[in-house]
This record gives sequence, C-alpha cells and structure tokens, in this order.
Amino acid sequence: MSFFPLEFLPQMLHAADGSRARRPAGGRETVISSVNKWPQCFIWLFCGMVISSWTGCSRSQAPEDIRVRADVAMERARHDEALEYALQTLRDIEEYDLPETFRQMIDRLDQWIETQKPLESWRVDPLVETLPENLRKLVPQLGLDRLRFDQEDGVFLREVVWLRNIANWAPKGAVDPLSQATALFDWVVRNIQLEAPPALAPGSEIVRVFPFPWEVILFGRGTANDRAWVLVLLLRQLGIDAGVVGVIRTESLGGQRIDPWAVGVLVDKKIYLYEPTLGVPIPGPDSPKLDPEGQLQVRPATLEEVVADPSLLRKLDLPHRRYPLQAEDLREVVFFVDGSPGYLAQRMFLLQARVAGKLAIVLTASPSEIAERFRGLPHIKEVRLFPLPYQALENARQLGQQRSLWLLQNLQPFILGREYGSPLWKARQYHFRGIFEGDLTASMLYQDARAPERQIREQKLEPALANLLREVKLYASYWLGIVAAEQGNYVSAEDYLLQRVLKAFGGGPVLPGAVYNLARVYEAQGKIREAIDWLRADRQSAAAWGNSVRAFWLEQLHPTAAAQAGQTAQPAAAESEPVSAEANPPPTTPSSPATSPSDEDKPQEESPALQAPAKPAEKSS
Repeated sequence: MSFFPLEFLPQMLHAADGSRARRPAGGRETVISSVNKWPQCFIWLFCGMVISSWTGCSRSQAPEDIRVRADVAMERARHDEALEYALQTLRDIEEYDLPETFRQMIDRLDQWIETQKPLESWRVDPLVETLPENLRKLVPQLGLDRLRFDQEDGVFLREVVWLRNIANWAPKGAVDPLSQATALFDWVVRNIQLEAPPALAPGSEIVRVFPFPWEVILFGRGTANDRAWVLVLLLRQLGIDAGVVGVIRTESLGGQRIDPWAVGVLVDKKIYLYEPTLGVPIPGPDSPKLDPEGQLQVRPATLEEVVADPSLLRKLDLPHRRYPLQAEDLREVVFFVDGSPGYLAQRMFLLQARVAGKLAIVLTASPSEIAERFRGLPHIKEVRLFPLPYQALENARQLGQQRSLWLLQNLQPFILGREYGSPLWKARQYHFRGIFEGDLTASMLYQDARAPERQIREQKLEPALANLLREVKLYASYWLGIVAAEQGNYVSAEDYLLQRVLKAFGGGPVLPGAVYNLARVYEAQGKIREAIDWLRADRQSAAAWGNSVRAFWLEQLHPTAAAQAGQTAQPAAAESEPVSAEANPPPTTPSSPATSPSDEDKPQEESPALQAPAKPAEKSS
C-alpha cells in the first residue's frame, strides 16, 4: 500500500518535465520556477519508490534493491532529458545552428543511445548489393550498424531537417501527391541553378567534387543529377515514393551503360516523369497549356504514356534541335531508388522510433521495400540503388584535404559575419523554413547581409575582403528576389533580380539563375514578351536548352506576345549543347526598364572584379 498522496503525482511530473525553458540561441538552459522546484532526478527517484510500493513490495524489501531501481530510474530520466535536448535543437535548428550547440547535440544523442539495445530486425538493406562493385566495398566501412553518433551524423541530421522544412511549405497548400511533387520540382528548378559537369580531357588536372544534398541546397546550384537527388529526398519527407529513371544505352564496343534521365514519382501505381536537365515535367497528352489565369501549366506524363505515344517526347523538340530520346528507348528502363547511407543506419532507426509524435521528420528509408512498389510496373526492367550518394562519399574520401578546401572556399560567404553566426547562413535557414513573416524573417536577414557599397569603400578594406563582402551582397540580393517572387511580390522581385543582381553585378556566379527567375517573374505577371526575351538571353549556360524549350512553348501558346518579342521560332540557345556557366557575359536586356541600380548596389569600377566561388571541380569517379 502506498502512503503517497497520488493526486500530487501529475503535478510533480509536470514540474519535472515542463519546468525547463527553451534554450536561447546561445544554447544555455534557464530553469523557470514552478509550483514544485524539485530536481527532475529526485522526482523520478521518488516515483520509482512509489511505483515499487504499487507492485507489492513489502517493507522488508532490501534497501539495495530499492537503490538499484532508483538508479535505473534516474539514469533513464537523464538519458531522456539528453534526447529531448537534441530534439529541441533539431526542432528549431535555425535558432541553435552554431558549432558548439551541434557538438552538444551529438553528445546528448550519444548519452541517449548508450541505453538502447540493438534492433533485432535491423540489417543492412539488401539493395546495396545492386551497387557497382567498387561502391559495394565501401558499405562495410560506413559503420551502418554503429550505435554511436558523430559529427557526420550531425551534418546528416541538419540536412534532413532542411529537407523537411522545405517540403513543409514549398508545395503551397497542395494536398494530392502529384500536385505536391510538381510544386517541389518547380521549387528545385527555381532554387538550384543548373550547372553542367565540365568535360574532362585525358590527363586534365581538373577534378570533380560530388556535392552532398545540403551543399546543393545551401549554395543553390548543382547538376541535373544533383537536382534529381534533392527532389527525391524532398518527396521522401512527404511520404511520396520517387526515384530516378535510367535509360539503358548500348556502347560502341558492345557494352551497356545506364544514364540517369528523369525523376519518376509513384502515384496510384503510375510513374510520373520530371526532367531535371530541361527543368520541365515531361508533358502529358494535354500539355503544355495555359491555366485559367493564363499561366503555363504542364501536367507530367507517365512512363506508360510516353512509351505508348511517341509524340509526347517530341514536344521537347525545338525547330532545329531534336530531343535526344525516343519512346522506344524507354520500353525497358532501370529504376534507381535512393538509399543514402544515413537513412540506412541502425542508430537512425532507433532515433526515428523515439521522435514519433515529437518531431515530424523522416530519418530512415527501406530501399528494398520501395523497390518492391516499383517492381512489376510496366517498363521497369530492374530496380537498383541510386549510386550517386555512394559516389559522393567515395569521392570525398579520395580527394581528402582537397575536398575540404573546396568546401571551405565555397562556405566563405556563409561564415563571414557576426560572432554568433553569419546573417547569410541564418537567412538561408529561415528561407528553408519558409519564415517570410513575423518579427524576424528570411528577408530581414538577407538585408542584414547586404553591406552598403559606401561602407565597403570607406573602410578601405583589403581587396579580397571587400570583394567577399560584395559576393555576400550579391547572393543576398539574388535570394531576396527569389523570396519576393515566392510571396507574389513581383515588383520587388524584378527590382532585386534585374537592378541589384544583373545590372549591379552582371549576374556573377548566379547569372543563369537570375535570368531564369527574372523570366519567371515576368511570366507570372503576364508579361510574356519580356519572359520570352529573357529566357532566350541565356545562350551559353547549362540551363539554356531548357530555357529555350520554355520560351518555345510560351510563344506557341501566346502567338501575339511572341510576335511582339521580335524573335524567330529558333532560339539562339538551341544552336549548341549546354556548357558551363562560369564565365558567361551578362545577357542583353531587350526590354529592361530604364532605371539604373543605385550607388549603394553598384561596385566601384576600380574595385576588383567579383569572383565566382570555387565551382565543384569535377573528376569522374
């Protein structure tokens, strides 16, 4: 029999679990006074004693047994508190994302997992056996069975939170899976500037860095394969199965290779297709067309539709350039599903079970189960694991310090700033979270990162530092334009993209992205003539081909506007294959306003030219 007044137990538990305030950005904890100030461990000790009395323990029970039970209860409470600290960091990562806070988070996760038992049902996913042999050898070295957390896990968790945050708002209220997939694909195209891998000559000293998804998202650029990988991971956060369609090619010497082609999204047992190189869905039978508001609408075709109707791929043709794929090429394809190592680790499965109901996030994947949902569908010959995540890991290990230097160089604009975090770094996190309204927003932080040109000049900084400040300002202005477009503030978006990026800086490293997004702003406003002109202004970047396709569709659907644009049906960009956009000249501005950028945005002419951050140096793995 218990002599403890049970009506006070809920109050004590509430005091123990709810009396700890949220940590401020610096990571410290503040204990708020409550009705009961008893330390949590003491309360759990007391509860353990009470529970022991409920289970029929007599007064003659050995004191040692009581102490053991109390120690277990205290240890469990300590580890649960450590886990809650880690979850709170992940829950509000944009507030706590500082190196010391992240180290503490990993330490707390390690404390928690010390008490966890291995999962009897866990095993390395069998689909890893479909990786190329050189990548299969890498799997045992990844420690997927390890029950310890390290700093690489912290990077993975940050990446997953970013993906979850974007997936939560980017679909803009779409509820059905196909509309959500289309909205996320459009977000990827607008926010990840397309870059082509460099052509590598034999004996070339250029090496290729395979970026990880968090780097692609943060820097806002990547190859078509990078775009595809990010889209698949975004869809995972919404519970939508997706992968990459691989086209089987026969080589001249009789061998075969499989070329990743399009993202395939599974909805109602049909695979809908999105083309990351052109930045458009593969158009279905009734697409492209104009929606009731006059906006371009492209319903994605299914794999079955494309194979059955050869005319669908021909919608991607230009008058003097044919899309290099035929329906017959897709009669049998290989389908790649993602099984990035972080999602396969046993520790993430344990953590996933504990975050349920506390943090809406997907930390794990079972590629073999996903593969089963694609096997047997029409035209799927085989399902394999997507090799790109493992290529990226192997590439990082091979390059070693060279890879670290590449990353540090690219991170410079994001780590330049205040002692407690760069405004640009924090602005990106607010952007990923979709925080566009309130007391502190992504736009405010981007503005904070834009140092006035007068201030840069007056401080007489070292040329390298002054140039870096201008680079930060360029990126902030570019993303301010994208945020304004997201909110439907097209006048502001045009001002940032045209005046403060293209005119003030000539576009710099974000030239292709600025041109494309400016064209989309004009398109959204119904200024089709301007949209067509700007899409065709990009003649050399990797995105030029896709821009030409979009411009061609617009002029077919808006013949009057196309005539006013004074352009031929053959876009100039279609004359050549996409090439690297690193050294593009600024495009001509066929219909730009007469206003000019303010002196606050225009760099001084004698200042060093703005240098693009180091591009992923590329080398085949």
